[in-house]
Amino acid sequence: MSSIEIPKPEELMESLRPQAGLLLAVGAVQAFLGTAAIAAPQVATPLGVEFLGALLLLAAGLQIWQGVRLHSWKGTPLLLLAAGLDLALGVLLLWNPGQGAVGLTLLLAVLLIGQGAARIVIGVRGRLPRGTAGFVLSGVLGMVLGGMLWWQWPDDSAWAIGLLLGVNLLMGGLALIMLALALRGPRSGEPSPV
Repeated sequence: MSSIEIPKPEELMESLRPQAGLLLAVGAVQAFLGTAAIAAPQVATPLGVEFLGALLLLAAGLQIWQGVRLHSWKGTPLLLLAAGLDLALGVLLLWNPGQGAVGLTLLLAVLLIGQGAARIVIGVRGRLPRGTAGFVLSGVLGMVLGGMLWWQWPDDSAWAIGLLLGVNLLMGGLALIMLALALRGPRSGEPSPV
């Protein structure tokens, strides 16, 4: 059995250093798109729903292809059933992104409430040595956000997905920018040019 070697942080940073410019550019574009989605969530929501629909169609196609190739495998019927569900949902999301956003917003509200409750229970009853307050706080925040989506549903469906997508893109872009700037700084062990 072979083991996978995980590079040390210094080795990983050195391997990424030549890509710092690319990471900076990708981070800037991602942060710009996130800012645009936050500024116009009513535009970003249907685009995000359509993108999800296209991804589901791609996933369905790949699952069907895999099912045809593995026709003698016992799990093939379940794989093809999952492909059919992905295909149906993808077509529905592309056919009517507005209604797709309504359904996804409700699903997101339920997911946030459920995850929030689970995090609170884990934090209170899980007897975690550290980080219990973080679990409880993130659980409360998840339940509040989920409750807000639920309370305003379906009116919030026009902007909720786009806003959350924008925040995610912006945070991911800023993280890439910070990584790229750290890669452009002095190497570990080198004195700072101050």
